[in-house]
This record gives sequence, structure tokens and C-alpha cells, in this order.
Amino acid sequence: MAKVYKNIVSPEDIASLKNYFDQEDGPWDHRPTMSSKHPQWDVDKWPQQTVTDIINKLANFNWAVDELIFFYQRSYNQKVHVDSHREWPAECLGPSFLIPLDFSPKASTVFFDNYWFGTSTKFSRLDLKQSIDRASNILGLAQGTIADYSQVVNISDHQFNEKTYHDYLDYMPIEDLHGLTVEQIVDWNLGDVISWDRTQLHCSSSQHQHKKYLTVFTYNVDKVRENHI
Repeated sequence: MAKVYKNIVSPEDIASLKNYFDQEDGPWDHRPTMSSKHPQWDVDKWPQQTVTDIINKLANFNWAVDELIFFYQRSYNQKVHVDSHREWPAECLGPSFLIPLDFSPKASTVFFDNYWFGTSTKFSRLDLKQSIDRASNILGLAQGTIADYSQVVNISDHQFNEKTYHDYLDYMPIEDLHGLTVEQIVDWNLGDVISWDRTQLHCSSSQHQHKKYLTVFTYNVDKVRENHI
């Protein structure tokens, strides 16, 4: 279940992270509808201590960073996906943390009461009929697209709610949502941190015109050691 930690990030820390993101240097990936920046933990010079302090307030385990990505999205929405891992089992993974940095007019994330314990992926029932947007292979942890939902935890045979679809998710085919159940829709607020299990299906809502944010994908150091990874 997704969690919202209120008033965790100070305005000064938000400004520091935004200022780093806005600098035209470092590991950028620019695209027509979105851009991303990928600093390496313990390698690149960026406000790492700020993020360390934030996660230390929230994580109750021996954590480390698998990957982190700054995003600026304009007319782009991330469809249903999970940010698990290409190889590691789910028990090794810590949660994802999302820190909103800027958005207009508003933004939210839709979390489903559905889970996937395989490799990082996107979900689209129409994938076999349509070309795949491969941007996530570079911009995030997802590798491919799943069209067969039969192994999705809590999948049903219900049609997706049309009002929810038109209010939040009409940028994707409604067929991609059939069988999924909305757990909660989390509105973004500056200063908050949103956290969720890396095996949980989720996606963007259609509320924003643009948004900037940082997502940090963690893992459990002790579990990785126990699995001899």
C-alpha cells in the first residue's frame, strides 16, 4: 500500500534538488515530451546528502539505492508499470520514494491493488497490436511490456470504472486497465514524500501539464547479502 509522508522535505531542500536538476550538465536524457537526469549514487556530485537524510527519516531497514531518476514530464504520462528489478527477487527490494519538486496545475499518482513479482515491466493488453513505447528502457527500470495479465496478483474479470478512467486515466486505452483495481489516488503536495512497494502496479494520472520530481528505488542490503547477490 502506498504511503504519504507529510511535510518531510523543506522548501530549501526542494530548491536545492530543483537547482541541481535544472543545470544543463551531467547525465541528461532529453526527449520531446520529457527529460530525465541520472546521477550515480556515491559517484556524481549532486545533493545526495539531502536525499540520504530524507530516506533515513522514513526507512526502518538497512537501505541502499538501486537507481534514482529526476524527471521533467511535459505532455507525457507513465502508463501502468512496476519498478521491481531485472534480476533480484522481490524480497530484496526496498520501497520506491517519490519527491515532488514542481507541477502544474496539479499532479497525482494512481496506485492499484495489484502486484507483479517478475522483472520490471509495463502492462498493456493492446501491446501485441500497437507499437511499444521503449522510452522506459532508458529512462527507468522497466524492460518490456506484459500483455497477458494472468499472473498479476489480484487481477479480476471486471471492467474498469469509466468515471475513474475519464477523470484520471484517459490518456491510455481503457482496455489496458480492465481487471485492475484502484487502491488509491495520491495527490502530490510539495514537501511530501510518496512511498510504495516496488512490486505494486501504478501509473501517472492525466492531471498535470508539466511536473518535476525525483524517484529513488531502494533495496534491502541485508536481504541482498542473505541471497548472496
